[in-house]
Amino acid sequence: MKKLLAQTSETEEALSSSEASLRRRLELQLAQIELAAESGALGFWGEGESEVWWDENCLKLLRMQAGEKPGLEALLERFHPYQQEEQRARFFAAVQQAREGQPAQVLLRMQLLDKTELWLSAHIRQFQREDGSSNMIGVIQDVTEREQHLHQIQRNLELRQIVNQGARLGYWELKVESDEMSIDEFLQRFLSLPSPLGSADLLQRIHPESLEVFTKARQEVRERGEAVSELKLVLPDQPVAYMRTYQRRVDTQGQLHIIGVTQDITQEVQQREFQRRQERLANLGQLAAEINHDLNQPIAALMMRLTSLDNYLDPAKQERAKRVLNAAKASLEHARNIVTRTLDVARNQSGQRPQPLSVVVYQTLELLETTLRHQNVEVRFLNQWAGTPGVEPLPKINGKELLQVLQNLIMNACDALTERTRVDPRPFKQVLELDLHAEADQVILQVQDNGSGIPEEALLHLFEPFYTTKQTTGTGLGL
Repeated sequence: MKKLLAQTSETEEALSSSEASLRRRLELQLAQIELAAESGALGFWGEGESEVWWDENCLKLLRMQAGEKPGLEALLERFHPYQQEEQRARFFAAVQQAREGQPAQVLLRMQLLDKTELWLSAHIRQFQREDGSSNMIGVIQDVTEREQHLHQIQRNLELRQIVNQGARLGYWELKVESDEMSIDEFLQRFLSLPSPLGSADLLQRIHPESLEVFTKARQEVRERGEAVSELKLVLPDQPVAYMRTYQRRVDTQGQLHIIGVTQDITQEVQQREFQRRQERLANLGQLAAEINHDLNQPIAALMMRLTSLDNYLDPAKQERAKRVLNAAKASLEHARNIVTRTLDVARNQSGQRPQPLSVVVYQTLELLETTLRHQNVEVRFLNQWAGTPGVEPLPKINGKELLQVLQNLIMNACDALTERTRVDPRPFKQVLELDLHAEADQVILQVQDNGSGIPEEALLHLFEPFYTTKQTTGTGLGL
């Protein structure tokens, strides 16, 4: 009996010791959970038999009163009003997923009763008891700082994208060892390049005139760490484009990278070229005004002498001589008109008046008759109002200026016809056609020839001063 009592006492002591050890472990685990909850802004909640219970951290996070026993609706009514319906749907979808035995997580945007905004990450799980019953348990974590930081990053990216679109900026990175290059969406569209790509792909877009600049910039960034360059490009969808590139060498964990920002400066370069042309034209105009002033007097004197020469012509050769003399006087008159027009431009004057275009066409063809005849060019003038005097409309024009325009167009046509005979040995009939007609309320004059044509790359530059395809004879000022 004494032995049995001793064994019973030992068993009780052992159980008591085991219970104490278990209690200590539970207390330790609870302390660890509380520490984790405090350091990680965690709150625990659960679904009881007849109510939802919340721990102290949950009550603090949701601004609930201590001792209050709010139901699940207390959480739902704190969903942000702008996304309330959407968040309810996502929350209950997560609850249903947990009821089906799969842990769920949902991000919730909250607006508390004092208008404070929070972001909570909710983890939900179904807890199975030993008796077979189950309860919903959850952990909510305050992730407001993280979400605000992420949203700020997103806003910065969106702002950068807006700035990039306005400034036409693009970003790229080159891994030097592997020659692998990555570019952003803007550069991919601007340069019409594939992705991924290497530096050789970019090289295909560099205009031959800029290859030396490109090579020098690459060498400079390797030696000095930074480089800036402006490059002329050859792109599939536009004849010419320009970009400015800022490059920097970066050593990342022993790997050499070159990062860069590239800007589309096509419009900037075109504007600079326009400004330079305007300055050249201004200087040329000033020079022309001075020359015209000096030429005006000798031209006038020569006109007087040619007029006086009529009295001394041999009667036997008078008719032929008069034709030559009249042609010389017409050319001199044309020269004087050019001088007068240049001076009018310098004085900012205009000589526009209503007059028929056909008269200007006939005057131009008469001036160029010798050139057209020597080149064996057949001239066809299609005039809608030929044979019906007084019917042709009278647009308000400067006849002297238009004569100069037509003269330049016809001389260009003669050059194109000559070029075709040079490059194409097959004989053809050289034709110059002028078509004067009405379209709606406009008078249209079309000039066309069957010569070599205008190269496609030159079409965009037709009216740019000093641009010419005639390297030795052209000035680029005719049109």
